[in-house]
Amino acid sequence: MTTVPPSRDDWSAYWVGAEGGKAAVAGDEKAQTLSAFWIDVFEQTIPALSSVRHLDMACGAGTVTATARDVVDRLKPGDASFVCCDYSSSAVHRAVRTADDKRISGVVSNAAAQTFAPQSFDVVTSQFGLEYAGPDAFREAWRAVDSNGVLAALIHMSGGPIERECSENLRVLDRAHEQEFIPRMRKMIQTARRADTDHRVAAIVRKLETAFFEDRKVFLRDIQKIPPNPASVLIFQLLTDIGTLYQRRQNYQKSEADGWIEHQQAELGSYRSRMGSMVQASMTREQVQAIREACDGAQGGEDCIAKLHMHGDDEACAWQLRLQRR
Repeated sequence: MTTVPPSRDDWSAYWVGAEGGKAAVAGDEKAQTLSAFWIDVFEQTIPALSSVRHLDMACGAGTVTATARDVVDRLKPGDASFVCCDYSSSAVHRAVRTADDKRISGVVSNAAAQTFAPQSFDVVTSQFGLEYAGPDAFREAWRAVDSNGVLAALIHMSGGPIERECSENLRVLDRAHEQEFIPRMRKMIQTARRADTDHRVAAIVRKLETAFFEDRKVFLRDIQKIPPNPASVLIFQLLTDIGTLYQRRQNYQKSEADGWIEHQQAELGSYRSRMGSMVQASMTREQVQAIREACDGAQGGEDCIAKLHMHGDDEACAWQLRLQRR
């Protein structure tokens, strides 16, 4: 399986698009489980604080920040500040825009190289984010926690159902990438255009067509043998659409066809990169324990690390990490 480095542009594309919009909406049972976790964190933390300065690192759509604000307004109304921080400017923009609250500000920054002053926040949180930037990001998060403050994080679990789903998606995407379907389609269309004015090229086109459509048939047949997952559904539809585009290519302007192909290649590449980075970011208990031990001045022992189960699932899907600074 290929490990694909994460990209700022890949995640920005996600947060601009429809999938990022879904991540900003809390409604299904999984979202309710995550929300319940954060409500518990904030309800246990906020009443004991003299001030509320919240930093949400790798904030994504800002759902954790919104939960923090709601709990603060319910339990400790008054002065409070919330900072949404993410590697992606699109995520920060979405989080701040969605919140529509003057107390909430945004910062675009790498979680592993923060510029916040030491011990400048009372509550620092991360929902499936810090692990993408590695252990340094957790050290930076902990550095920002003030005395009696709290660092709370949900972390992708190595071997858990989320990692397995991402791995299965990545296997399909890797195989599609190896087949080079989109670059081959681009070459086929370009060559077919030449054949319109140079009949000597027609034999080359037929050879390209035969190889492409045979490989496409085998690929589609093979992915139909595995349980459906988001990647297989996406690739199946993409290859169907690619075939339709080629058969009807004369009905499209060159710029339309080329633009569509370029967009599909960029979207597929971003999706593959995100799946690779999610698999790479998943952590074992030993890795989470090493992070806990690197946080000097943290209270608590083994109970600082726990498993998170989604509603109705027997299998844990994530690690919970809760640390308080003495």
